[in-house]
Amino acid sequence: MAPPLFALRYMTRFKCIAQACEDSCCTGMKVLLTQADRERLTAAMARPGDKEELEAKVSPLPERPDGFESEIALRPDRTCSFLEGDRLCSVWKRHGESVLPDVCSLFPRVLSYLDERVEVAGTLACPEAARLCLLAEDSLELVEAPSSVTERVPPVTRGTPEPYVAHLEEVRACGVELLGLTRYPVQTRLMMIAELGFRTAGFFHRGAPPFDPALLREELARSRRPEVQEELHQSLAAVEAPGEVALQVVVRMLTSLQPAGTARYNQMVNVILNGYMQAAMQLEPQAGEPGGPGLFSVLQRVYEARRERLDAVLGEKISQYCTRYCLNEWYREWYTKSPDLLSHAFKLLLRLSALRFLLAGHPMIEQAPEPCAVEIFQIFTKQVERDLQLMSLLDQTLTPETLGVDAAGRAVLFAKACG
Repeated sequence: MAPPLFALRYMTRFKCIAQACEDSCCTGMKVLLTQADRERLTAAMARPGDKEELEAKVSPLPERPDGFESEIALRPDRTCSFLEGDRLCSVWKRHGESVLPDVCSLFPRVLSYLDERVEVAGTLACPEAARLCLLAEDSLELVEAPSSVTERVPPVTRGTPEPYVAHLEEVRACGVELLGLTRYPVQTRLMMIAELGFRTAGFFHRGAPPFDPALLREELARSRRPEVQEELHQSLAAVEAPGEVALQVVVRMLTSLQPAGTARYNQMVNVILNGYMQAAMQLEPQAGEPGGPGLFSVLQRVYEARRERLDAVLGEKISQYCTRYCLNEWYREWYTKSPDLLSHAFKLLLRLSALRFLLAGHPMIEQAPEPCAVEIFQIFTKQVERDLQLMSLLDQTLTPETLGVDAAGRAVLFAKACG
């Protein structure tokens, strides 16, 4: 008997819009195949011509990350080699849905397996999923879903969960509650999760030995207390942080993705960065020159002014977009993918800092907030997710020591960068 399905409400509304989509799902994305994927393709493409095409376009991986054994080649423009001129998949057209690799059939769905059910979230790397998630008030409600919400539910092998994973539902529910505290800025809500991670780091992390569950539940209860939440909010507001440090990280992260970036990503980032640079040069013509002010200190002033204006004009909408993004990420990628809760919150704050920077710099955001927000969240998400090691690498290299802060201060630095 199939396990019951639950889904975020926007994923119950999702339908692929195919050629009408502004960004084909496989453009710029690594299409990795499991052994079962490769066997289905091999069986379907056994005729002469098909077989040679498969061998030319699919190559084995030297290592097998997460059970994948081969990948589909991308063209120089970073489109999938099976994508045809009509922007439809040739495998799907010739052989049908059942032959597609799991990753192609499921996208933008992300399946998570619990003991008694399967949950369906979505990646905002898909424009239609991003629209449905960001623009509807009820998009992030977790509801029972019909079997039609996903074409397939691949089997999964479950072992005995380690203590860090065994308390997932309790911790996740607390995170959802904290992220829903709309009386506070979204960065403050993420800091509540970061503080919970900081306070539990000694016993609640990947590879931790068994511990008394009462220790974790006491901290979860503490994080829910209104007086604790208010104290953290006031403390964060009072902190002085060098904004240009976080800004340098954000700009370098955005530009580091460009060599392998899609045309849409590169165009968006170039337009926004050029706008910031022009504004900085108008403000301080000698910025970055010998004897002149530091470039990033001037860029920080430009960013702060634009962010404050955006919040004054569209503050409620921007908060809604950012909240829905963070809630979706909380469901899409469980904290168990990170070494500990503090690390997970930091990676969310880092992404939110980049998104706030892009939102404040988009030249059309005030005139057309909804399409601009969807464009920014979707293009950024797709580029970050296609680099499978990026966030883990940043977590490892942007250490508290390299940033000149302590473990909690690293999260604070990027929380302040959000506003």
